[in-house]
Amino acid sequence: MKAPFIVARFELTELFRSKLVVLTCLLFACGAALGTTIFLAIIKNIEEQALQLIAQQSQIPVDQVPMAELKEQALDQLAEAMPVAEWGEALLRYDPLALFFAFIALHSVALIVIGFSAGATSAQLQSGEARFALTRISRADWIKGKAFGQSLVLALCLFFGMSGTLLTAYLRQYTINFELIQAMFLAAAGVWLYGICWIGIFSAVSLLTRSPFRAKLLSLAALLTITSLYYYLSQQQEAGVNSFAAFL
Repeated sequence: MKAPFIVARFELTELFRSKLVVLTCLLFACGAALGTTIFLAIIKNIEEQALQLIAQQSQIPVDQVPMAELKEQALDQLAEAMPVAEWGEALLRYDPLALFFAFIALHSVALIVIGFSAGATSAQLQSGEARFALTRISRADWIKGKAFGQSLVLALCLFFGMSGTLLTAYLRQYTINFELIQAMFLAAAGVWLYGICWIGIFSAVSLLTRSPFRAKLLSLAALLTITSLYYYLSQQQEAGVNSFAAFL
């Protein structure tokens, strides 16, 4: 029963020793901070333009414009304009910054996993560490331990990204409250579960070669193939629904 945890500890040690984890966490944190800076700057610019326009049309001082009510009305209108009802409900339920973090984390989690996971198994196959380990534990325990260790690394990367987002928002005087932090933790948890699927896929791809570089290339090719297939099937499904609706 302890074998998977021993493998996980060994996996964490190897990943931190290669500095891939540190580099991946820092890159994601910096990317999240940069994206948050741009996102908040856009929101502030839109608010200032809307404030000046409303003040000119209503002929009242800028400081007397009820921005809180206007924000609620704008969110209601934007939610109604969403093509999917669930998107509108999420926009009204969660803080926009939490939704932004969920968006960037969801669309970058596969690249994060490639950064630290894609070549890990190949490197152990190349060095003979995998053969040495499999003579002492079962293959199932080895797989469980590696998946558990890499899942912990992914959680650490997401925590760094969330910290970078919150720190940038705080420095730009964005309102940080418990609801925002809770929503970001929920978003990170959902992305973490999604990322575990990519860990399994890229770990399986890594078994095809003993070269870590080739494993990363194959993992990137698998990512592009799966993504392209997903968008193709989504367009086909949407086209089929539209055709059926037109027929009716």
